[in-house]
Amino acid sequence: ISIPRIHVLQHYHEAIELFGAPNGLSTSIVESKHIHAVKRSYQRSNKNEETAQVLLVNQQQDKLA
Repeated sequence: ISIPRIHVLQHYHEAIELFGAPNGLSTSIVESKHIHAVKRSYQRSNKNEETAQVLLVNQQQDKLA
């Protein structure tokens, strides 16, 4: 592959196995947002058409923020 960035992706998996995750790469922020945006909203729903309810709660929270 002639594009350097795409070529590097071929070696990324092996490098992570050898050296671990790169510094500054953390999933904790994404997980925290997922818990707040999806899990808590789902828990508040009545489990009937839960997707629509979760989206509605998220829209309401965005308007308040």
